[in-house]
Amino acid sequence: MHNYHKIVMPLIDKATGIDVELGKISITTLNDLSTNVTAGRIALPEFQRPQVWNDQERKELVISLCLGVPIGSFLLWEYDVSCEEQKNLEIINFPRISTKKENVEYLLIDGQQRMTTISMLINSKFSLWHKVEFRKVSSSTVRPIIHRIPKLFDDEKKKFLDKPDLETIDKKNEMRISELSDSGSLPNELDDDSKKMALSYRNSLTTTHVPVHIFQKTESRQWVVYVYQTSNLAGKPLNDTDHAEAALGYLYPQLKEKIDSYVSKLTIWDVKKSAKPRKLILRSMLDELYNSPHFSYCKKNGLDVLNPRVIKTHANLNKKILEDADILTEDDVKDAFNITKHAFEKLEDLFISSWEINEGSVLLENEIIVMLAWYREYKRKKSDPSKKQIGEMSKHMMLSMALKPTTGGSTQAMTSDACDFVRESLVDCWKNIRLEWKYRDIEPKDFGNTSSETSQVSQ
Repeated sequence: MHNYHKIVMPLIDKATGIDVELGKISITTLNDLSTNVTAGRIALPEFQRPQVWNDQERKELVISLCLGVPIGSFLLWEYDVSCEEQKNLEIINFPRISTKKENVEYLLIDGQQRMTTISMLINSKFSLWHKVEFRKVSSSTVRPIIHRIPKLFDDEKKKFLDKPDLETIDKKNEMRISELSDSGSLPNELDDDSKKMALSYRNSLTTTHVPVHIFQKTESRQWVVYVYQTSNLAGKPLNDTDHAEAALGYLYPQLKEKIDSYVSKLTIWDVKKSAKPRKLILRSMLDELYNSPHFSYCKKNGLDVLNPRVIKTHANLNKKILEDADILTEDDVKDAFNITKHAFEKLEDLFISSWEINEGSVLLENEIIVMLAWYREYKRKKSDPSKKQIGEMSKHMMLSMALKPTTGGSTQAMTSDACDFVRESLVDCWKNIRLEWKYRDIEPKDFGNTSSETSQVSQ
């Protein structure tokens, strides 16, 4: 008879203090799961995909553990080598862990990538070659940032060695992931804020509570494979707007709530149906921070979800050039949101009172980005545009929206250049924009042929 409780350290439901229940969602700890993995009591079914996570995804998991945020649930399948449903099922070992079928109690159906990373946090190539910087981004906020450790340079041989240069680790606020994940003493040099987050990380590794759903061993292989496939299709990559919000929200956690609150009050956009206002706000904030409203440019230059910064010089290890970047802070993001909000308020008032627009979907995005830059620049100079200046701006932007020069073609460069023209001169910007965008005055032919003498009736 199969002895269900034969494992030395059973999975414990931390809500009740008893073993997890088959077929129900229970709560256990990350430590209980990882201990059973390293002991060979949890393995992988033959249909599991290979390890597919890259370093970026591993970084995100470490960041989550540093911050003590939830890392998701796990799905297990009770395993019994003598069970009819499973007798022909092959198992796969976790990397660097060897076990026998008769020792396996559970098969991990969902959570392989997370658990593989966690089980190797002390001795994997990733953990040995990366460090966590505990960066103070405001007086009360510390954010973990993960960096790859540079290769050690041999001055005599004039070449890089395949070893991490541990001298580049600042012991005041940095730790190698392998050492951070160990239970040894923290460096004495580590400052108080860094030590607090390091301890929070270690506490997360041992006491983080995770939901676990365990299928009974009698469940059909077909059903379990279906659940496995469904869970792996559920992941959705971040779109550009989500990425920008996540990166800036990493420094300013209230950003999403602030944007939600503001866009809910807009009147000319149906924010339940349109994501445009949110996208416009984030593009305007990026233009304020990076001097470019385009996601692709900003991503290349430091809009990193785990390390948001503004890169001035990109690193080139072959030429021994280190990255030079301005660190973004919580205050930078707050200021960018506040000045964008001010510009957006001015713009919406203009659309309603002067343009008499009551439906935002008719307005073109790139022109709005330029108009937001224009209002932000006046705010920065602590002045307000005159009615004549507003009229001139309106004329140019109406012409552009009517003739659509920013639809198709190299619109990213055109919009970035226009925002730069605004920053360079509020006086000459429209002349320069018109020259580059090549829009003209509207002519009667733009409205079609309205002459009764020349119009024809189709035969």
